[in-house]
Amino acid sequence: NKIFGLDTVNIDDTIFVTEGALDSLFFDNAISVNGGDAGVLDALDYIDKSKFIIVFDNEPRAKDTMKRLEKAIKHGYKVVIWGVFSEEKDINDMIKSGKTKEQITNYILNNSYSGTTALIKFKHWKKVWLKQLLKESEKYSDNAAPGYDEGWYNGEMNAYSNILSIIEKT
Repeated sequence: NKIFGLDTVNIDDTIFVTEGALDSLFFDNAISVNGGDAGVLDALDYIDKSKFIIVFDNEPRAKDTMKRLEKAIKHGYKVVIWGVFSEEKDINDMIKSGKTKEQITNYILNNSYSGTTALIKFKHWKKVWLKQLLKESEKYSDNAAPGYDEGWYNGEMNAYSNILSIIEKT
C-alpha cells in the first residue's frame, strides 16, 4: 500500500500528508504517501481535497521534489512552502534540531497554499533558492582550489543566471 496511516486518520479534520511514515508520526492526524506522489490521493475521493495539506520534504535543490510539489499544486492540493523556516530536510530532522511539534505544525498551517497563490509562492521560493545558490557559488569561486576549472564554473554560473532570468519572467 502506498499510503501509510490511512486506517487511523480522522477524515473530518486537517490531514497532513508527508513523504515518509516516520515524519507522519509527529502529527496528530497524518498519513504518509510513500514515494511522495500526491496523485495517489485522487483515489480517496471520499475525502474532501481541502482537508489535505501536502508536507513534502524541504529539498529545494531536488528536482524531483520540485516536480512533485508543482504536480500537487496543479492537482488542487494545499501545499506547505517552507521558505526560511528551516534548513532541515524533513520533519524528523526538524524535531532533532530542537523545533517542537507545535512550532512545525503552526508554521505549516500558516504557510500552506493552494491554487494560484500556491503557484506564486512556489515560484518565489524557487527564485529565492536560485539566488542563494548563485551567491554560494560565487563565494566558492573566490576560494578555488589549485587545478580548479574556471571555464566549467563560468559555464555553470551562466546556466544558473539564465535559469534565474527565465524564472523572474514567469
